[in-house]
Formats: sequence, structure tokens, C-alpha cells
Amino acid sequence: MWIGTPNGLINFDGVHFTPLAEHTQKDQKLTHDNITSLCEDSGGNLWVTTQFGLNKINIKKGTIDKFISSEKPSESFNSNFLHSVIQLDNQLVIAQDNRGLLIFNESSNKFNVFNFRKFADKYFKKLYKNINGIYPKNKDEVWLMSNLGLFSYCFSRNSFQYYKKEDLDLFNIRGFCEDKSSNVLWLGSEKLYKFELNGNTFLRIPFDAIKNGNIQCLTKYSEDILLVGTEKGLFEYKISNKSWRTISSEENKASKIPFCSIKCFFKDENNVIWIGTNRGIFELNKEYQRDEPIYNQAHLFSNYGIYFFPKMLKINDNEFYASGVNDATAIKVDYKNGNIKKIFYPSEKNFFQTINAYSFGDSIQLFQTENNDLIEKIQGSDKLKLWKFSDAIKKHLNSQITVLYDDGRGKIYIGTLRENLRIFDKNTKTFSAPLNESNFRESGFLSIQVDAHSNSLLLGSTSFGLCRYDPIKDSLLLVFEANEKITDFTILNISKLGNKLFFPSQRKGIGYSDFQFKHLGFISSRDGLISNQIRDLCSIRDKLAILSRKGISIWQSGVPALNFDRHYGLEFGDNYGEVDCLNDSKLFLSSQNSIDIFDISIFKNDAKELKIDRFWINNELKEMPANSDISKLNLDFDENYLKWRINFPNFTQTQHCEFQFQLVGFDKVMKSQIGNNYFEYPNLPPGSYRFKVSARDFVGNLSKQTDDFSIEISPPFYETWWFRLLFAAIILGIIIGYFKLRENQIKQKEKLKTQFNAKVSELEMNALRAQMNPHFVFNCLNSINRLVLFKKTDAATDYLNKFSKLLRKVLDNSRSNFISLKEEINTLDLYLEMEKLRFDHNFSYKINIDPNLEIDEIPMPPMLIQPFVENSIWHGLQHSQKESKIIELDLKDKEGILVISIQDNGIGREASKKIKEQRLNTHKSHGLQVIKERVEILQNLYHLQIDIETIDLQGDDIQGTKVIIRIPLHQLNL
Repeated sequence: MWIGTPNGLINFDGVHFTPLAEHTQKDQKLTHDNITSLCEDSGGNLWVTTQFGLNKINIKKGTIDKFISSEKPSESFNSNFLHSVIQLDNQLVIAQDNRGLLIFNESSNKFNVFNFRKFADKYFKKLYKNINGIYPKNKDEVWLMSNLGLFSYCFSRNSFQYYKKEDLDLFNIRGFCEDKSSNVLWLGSEKLYKFELNGNTFLRIPFDAIKNGNIQCLTKYSEDILLVGTEKGLFEYKISNKSWRTISSEENKASKIPFCSIKCFFKDENNVIWIGTNRGIFELNKEYQRDEPIYNQAHLFSNYGIYFFPKMLKINDNEFYASGVNDATAIKVDYKNGNIKKIFYPSEKNFFQTINAYSFGDSIQLFQTENNDLIEKIQGSDKLKLWKFSDAIKKHLNSQITVLYDDGRGKIYIGTLRENLRIFDKNTKTFSAPLNESNFRESGFLSIQVDAHSNSLLLGSTSFGLCRYDPIKDSLLLVFEANEKITDFTILNISKLGNKLFFPSQRKGIGYSDFQFKHLGFISSRDGLISNQIRDLCSIRDKLAILSRKGISIWQSGVPALNFDRHYGLEFGDNYGEVDCLNDSKLFLSSQNSIDIFDISIFKNDAKELKIDRFWINNELKEMPANSDISKLNLDFDENYLKWRINFPNFTQTQHCEFQFQLVGFDKVMKSQIGNNYFEYPNLPPGSYRFKVSARDFVGNLSKQTDDFSIEISPPFYETWWFRLLFAAIILGIIIGYFKLRENQIKQKEKLKTQFNAKVSELEMNALRAQMNPHFVFNCLNSINRLVLFKKTDAATDYLNKFSKLLRKVLDNSRSNFISLKEEINTLDLYLEMEKLRFDHNFSYKINIDPNLEIDEIPMPPMLIQPFVENSIWHGLQHSQKESKIIELDLKDKEGILVISIQDNGIGREASKKIKEQRLNTHKSHGLQVIKERVEILQNLYHLQIDIETIDLQGDDIQGTKVIIRIPLHQLNL
């Protein structure tokens, strides 16, 4: 439940009040704290109007969007003071102060303004024309409650309608209630009006507005009962017999709904009516005339009727007397029946006001006035009289009495504010003081407690902490030494609990000790108390009820304190000053504003089932079912980061609750955690899980163990049995296929290798035939023969040696796939020598080798260069008429590439081609074609990238042909 107040937006979950800031992200704020109206849209978002704008609150995301604010002014209307927002047909209808209607469509982010003031000018001359409230009439119309009367607005016709009644002063309507069953509107202003929709007729219902206040809200409690909330209380109008009954007003203080201004009614989804007042919210049950406010905190007396902090004199578990009210000497309260009776002394017109109350045994009950008069309640009646010892005590005291104790043996011990301890003898009516009173001069005593162990009195002082009075020695003693940090305590009260004494202070929390005073301990905010500024304390069952400046702490040894503050609807600060135990479950509280009863038994409940109210998957908040109950979740394998929250609205102070839980299937044993109702499991493996949880809170509430929440996380497809089986079959098929493929590849490779070897052999033979063609061999032999005929024996022998050496090299190299570059160069050198001799030294040649080339180490396919050299001689130099014919070979290492160039200064390719065409029967060389096929085979077998480039040299100073062969050196490192 969300509650709008002048100081901000508050959430109430059935136990706690929490501000909006605890439900939104950091730095998310409304346009103003003064909440004027709010509504919830179909998406669960809150729309809130304030004194300075319109806000949209997304509770799930914790964000606030400001649609109208002083920071985002509108050009078409003033944003100040918006109120009465409702949702109608997916758009917002908002009333604007002294202006008219605003219609906001969020999808288009557009506002439309409808000028109510301009329409009302037709009927009224008043400057101030304001809509007080908006209520839906149908999907196309709304009712408008205004300071001028009853209006409506139709959106489709863009028109206002005024419902006028000449003889009725129906102005300033604030209360509205539609009774659809009888087709009637109930309207509240200074009077109550009934508006018949069938005939558009008004009927005024008699109501004393001056006495009961202007009507502010209306609601139907039943078919026959209309509840009327006014500035001065709550009233009931019975429709059938037209009768009024007062539920709560200034005159009816016996009502447990206190006298207060009724602001609004709210009916929740369970049809429970809640009452919003200037003193908090109240829940109305079927017997609302005896209903109590939330938390059973019953305000029993008007906040204008307190004189001093009231003190309680208990009669029984449900009745008590109280001092300290300003319009009576005392009051008698029957809490169970809701009755309050004022009693006076000496008379109702001239009575004493009291500030304190004392009880001596079961027979004497006294009220004390500010002037130290002691008034006795006559036993067996509610009448009062002046106590017989009152005058004797009063005339001997110059300081206000703070505490009285009757020892039952004729002596009354009197603690005063400034005069130390005084002892009054009832028999002699004389006063005495302790013998060593001077040691405790100017100290007051605020509390007295009997120490039965030592037959002495324990006294709480204002200056010396805890003291003891020994009647035998007639002397006062300090209970603790000064160095034990208690002498500066102001002891307000002394209370027994078990085998310990407890004494509060105004600054240091609560001190405690055993009756032998051998050990001094302290209870403070470090031990969970809400504050160290203690006002009062009392024992209730086996616990202490500790009243402090900030709240009430229920303390029990060994467990954290249970704290109640403003979030529990209690008034604190400088308000409450006294706490006492009325019975085992109810505390008497008195403040400067009221006498209240706080019932702590509502925090002791039957066992409740725990519910999951929020759930996150992979850190994303998921929508909950309508009944906020999850029994089973089926999730994918990647939805495995889980977190959920347990909600337990009937438990008290969840920060002290202990949870016992186990995620069966993941947690091996039960786990526990205190104060944390969030459960987080990151990276859950696929599987089936069941969550078991139980909880126990501070005051003993024990939940039923819940184990009906299960989670099923599906494995990824690759972890399923069918996938594993399929995967195994695929792998087996791949393995079989691989071996079959490998077998075929090996067979194919062997086949190709055989084919390649045959082809290579054929090419090598062709190359050999091309290199050593018959013409070359014949010419060489003819040249040798000629040298022999001319008897040039030495030359013939040299020629024959070179020829045989060349033939041997060619035959040897043809058996190897690679030879060294040096061997290739030597073969070329022999070949060129033979050709030079054959052509009668008609040309010259030159072989240039880069010194950086390691020709001994570089492998080379044999006879790769020779065909290009042969081509230069036969087709370039043979037909040249130049006197100087030359072939030049260059071998270089150029950036890791072996570059071989063969250049001649012959006739060139074009001229050679023409000569060839003229000689049809000339020899046809196959050397270059064989080289081309060899290069392709070398590329396939050895991945050699051999690049061959032929350049025609045609210039004025140079003519011929140049062939360049490029082979990457790294590819030759086989």
C-alpha cells in the first residue's frame, strides 16, 4: 500500500512503513515531497502528482520519470499544483489548480489542456474556479467535484456540463461516492447531498457542519451504511432510516479510533477499508465502532488533553487510572470496553491537576499534584480525597516529590528533586534524613527499589548514580566506586528482571548488575538498542520494555533487541516519557500528546507459510504469478544464475529472523542465515532441485517448512543422451570415412605418382633429345673430324674431351631431380664452349655470378637454363650479321629471389620468326615446350613458383632478346 503525505510517499507492507527512497535507485526524487494524489496504471506503475509536477514511478526498476516539473516547464500550462490523477482508457486525467483538466497520453508524450475555468465563467463570477476531485463516470466521461458544484466532462464531445440546483448551496464538493446499484451519487461539502442520476435531482441530508466539520471523504461500508469523514471525526449515516451515529469525534473519546481529521478512505483488494487521517492510518473491520488502529496502538486520549507525562495506577489487566490530564484530576480507563471516565477533586469546577501516581500495596493509591498535594483514591470507589498525611508531608518539603515508597512498617521514604532523601514517620508525623546526607548534598532521588538481599533500599539519584540506604546504619552509600563510570548516571528507574537489576540513564543506555553488585555491565546501541537516551523501562514477562528517545526496544538476554520506531506508527522524539506494563502483552505509553496502549502480542503469530515474492534469473527480475506463488520453474541451461526473495508479512523485524534452508540437489546439508531473506545460487548446473526453507523470528514466530518449490534446469542439447549417442555415431562415421578417404587418397597418390614418374621420364628423355639434338651431335663430330684432317691433333683431342665430358654430365644429371647450381653452371659452360667451337668462334659468351650466391648449396633442376641458351644461339645469333656476337648470363640474389637472365644481341624474336616462315623444312626445336611442361610438374610436385619472362630488346644502341628466370630461394631449400 502506498500512502501520500505532505512529507513524501510512504509504503506500508502490513508491518513496516518505509519511505520511497528505499524502493528506488539512488538520487531518484519526486518533483516535490507534498503528495497531492496518486494512482496505479495497468502496468503497475505509480503516477504521483505533487505541488510541483507529475511523476511516474517504476517500482520494479526503481526509477522516477518527471513528466511535469519546475525543471521541465510546459509552454501550454503552468505545472504548479497538480492533484487528483486517475487513469481512464489508457490515459491520465489530472486536475490542475485554478485551471482545468490535463489529459496525458504517455505513448505520444502529449498533454491536452481543457479549460474548466473558461466554461465556469458562464455561471460564476468568482475568480477562483478549482476542481477538487476527478472520478470516472464511464470510458468517455468523468465527474468533476469543484468549489462551484458538480460538473462532468465528455472527451468525445470536448464539452463540460454543469448540474445546477437553484435552491441549494452546493459548493466546495470534496466528498464523493457513487452507488451504482441505486444509481445515486453521494456528495459531501458543508452538508451531505444525494444526487439521483435518473432525474438529475438533488436532496440535501441534514448534517451539522459547524459542529462536525466539513465533509472531506465518503465511502459505502455496506448497502445501508455510508461512512462520512470530516475535519472533526468519523460518522455513520444509515440510509434506510436516515439516522446519524458518531463513530469518532472530540466528544466521543471512548472510541478507539481517536479524534482526528479524516482525510480519505481506501478499499483494498480484500474489501478492507482503510482510513487516512492527520494522525496516521487505521484499518476498519466489521465492528468498526470498536476497531483499533494498526499495530493495536490505541490512542486513548486527545492530543490536546495532556498536562504532564501521565502515570498509570493499574486496576487489573484491562483497567487503570492515569494522572496528568489537563481537564480532570485523573481518568479511569476501561481498555477492553473502550470507556474513559474523568474523576475530579475536590470538584469538577475546581479540581487539582496531577503529575504523578503511586501505589502502596493493594490498599493505597495516590495522585500527586505539582504542589506536592497527595490525593488518595477511596478504596472500592472512584472518588478522591486528600490523603491524611498530605499536609504534614507537604509543609516540611521545599522541593518537588519525585518518588514515594511505603515500607509497611510505618515509614515513608520520599525522594525529592533537590533535597536528597527524606524519611517520614507516620506514627510521629516527623521527618528525618540520613546521617551522612551532607555527602550527597544537592542530589535528587528519582526511583526507589527494595534490596531484599541486604534489607536495604536502592536509590536512583540525579548526581551520584546508584546508591544504597542502610536503615540500620541510617546512612547512604555508593553502590559502585567512581572509577566504574556509573556515578555520573542519572538513574531514572530501577527494574528487576530475573536475578538482575536494571537502571536506565539519559545518555549511556542501561546499566545492570546482580544483587551482590559484583559485576557491572551495560546495554547500549552497540547491543542493538535503538538509542542510548533512555526515558523509562519496565519488565514484561521475561523481557525488558525500554523506552528511548527514538523508540521502544524489547530486550531479552542472549538475543538481539527488537526495536519499534516511527515505522511502526508510534510517536517519538520528545513525545513519549513513560512506559509501564498493563498486562503480559500490552504496554502503557504516555506522551505529551496522548495516552496510548501498544500491544506487542500482534507480533506473536501462528505458524505461517513462507512465500517467494520476487525472483531473478540472470540478474533480471521476472514477473510473478498473480497469486505471488511459485511452485515449479522450468528453465533452460543458460538460465542458471538464480536469486529469490522470501516475503513474510506476519513476521516481526526480519533483520533478526533466522532461516534454515537447503537447495536439495545442490546443498549437501541444511544452511542458515540471519537477517537476509534473499537466496542466491549462481551457475547452477543442469538438474532437478527442490528448495526447503523455514524461519524463526526474534519473538518466536516459527514458519511452516516449505518444500514445494522445485526447479528444473534443462541440460544443453549437447549434454542430452540422444545428442551424445548421435555425436558418437557421427564421430564413428567420421573416423571410418576418414580412413576410407585416406585409403583412397593413398591409392590415388600412388597412381598419380606412377603417372608423374612416367611423365617425368618421358619429359626427361624428350629434354635430353631436345638438348642433344642430332644436328648438334653431328656438327660436333664433324668439327672434330675436320680438326683431325687438318692434323690439329691437340685441338681435336681437347674438343673430343670436352664433348665426352658434356655428354657424361648430361647423362648423369638426367638421373637426378636436382643438382647444385654450380653443376648447372659448369654444364652450361661446357655447352657454350662446344657451340662456340662449332660456330668457329663466331660469338662470345660471359657468365656473371653474384658473389653472395652460395652456388654449392643451392639446388637446381638440371638443364633448366640450357634450352634458353640454345634458343639464343640458334635463333638469335646464328642469323646475325654483327661482327661482335655475345651471350651474357647473370645470376643474382635479389631480396631472396634467384634471378637468372640470359641476354643476347641477336636479331630478336620477330626477325627470327620471319626467317623460320621462309624455311619450311628447317629444324623445329621442342626444348622450350619441354621446359614449360617441366615447370608445371615442378610446381605440382615441389611447389616451386618458377617465373619466366621474355623481353624483346629494340633500341638504337641495343637489339636482341632477354630471358629472365625467377625462383624464390627459400623454395629451393628442399
